[in-house]
Amino acid sequence: METISVSLRDIYNMEALQIPVNYKGDGTWFFSAELSSGYYELEVTPHLFLYKILLPNGKKINGTIPTLLTKIESFHQDPELKDWLEGALSWKDRKTNYQDWNKTDKFELGGKSYSMTSNVRTGDIELNFGAEIYVSQRQNLGTAYPEIYGIKRGELSELITAVVADAKGEDEDGSVDTIINLPVSSNKVEHYEISGLEVWIAYEPDGELLVLHLSSRVELTHISTIEHDVAEFRSLHDGRYREEVLGILADAGFMDVKI
Repeated sequence: METISVSLRDIYNMEALQIPVNYKGDGTWFFSAELSSGYYELEVTPHLFLYKILLPNGKKINGTIPTLLTKIESFHQDPELKDWLEGALSWKDRKTNYQDWNKTDKFELGGKSYSMTSNVRTGDIELNFGAEIYVSQRQNLGTAYPEIYGIKRGELSELITAVVADAKGEDEDGSVDTIINLPVSSNKVEHYEISGLEVWIAYEPDGELLVLHLSSRVELTHISTIEHDVAEFRSLHDGRYREEVLGILADAGFMDVKI
């Protein structure tokens, strides 16, 4: 397992947007801070609206987030603590409800553009992939594009296998759903849809040439399940896509996240 670590003491800043967090993997977030009044630790479980806080004197307090918000309003004698708690909760008022922490990042790999949106308070991640065209000999497809086997958790690979098997036993006068500009001698292109992803496939049995056209897609996942939800995450661009995403998550404040 790999671990992303960010030193809280090195990058801590009292401005709320720069407060790093540690996602513990069970729906709970961990925060700590060395303030003028002492050292504090805070655990927040957003989906249950629960919190636990360790005070400088060693006392532990727990309860519901709405109760803590009410207490924060009376912290006039310690504005530093008030600001830190509000920032950690991402909730200066009860309407924000952790939704204002979405951050979108864009990056390029191998001449292709990608973007991702992450929420450092909930751990939700949205991965955006643009439309893509793959051209390969059938026997070399997995070697040239290993991510093919992971897209839609294997559904695309299963579809390709079925199409190739059918094509080898079909007549040449099959129906044509969609025609796109493809570098193949055959203009027979079949259209499919798998789990919201549109796929166009052209296969030339004689030369074993396979052309795939995938529509743009959005994969919704979570920091704790990303490699399970997006099976191509590890293999895309020989692992460089994974490294880029993990780097962005680290910069966003995810600490000690094990994937």
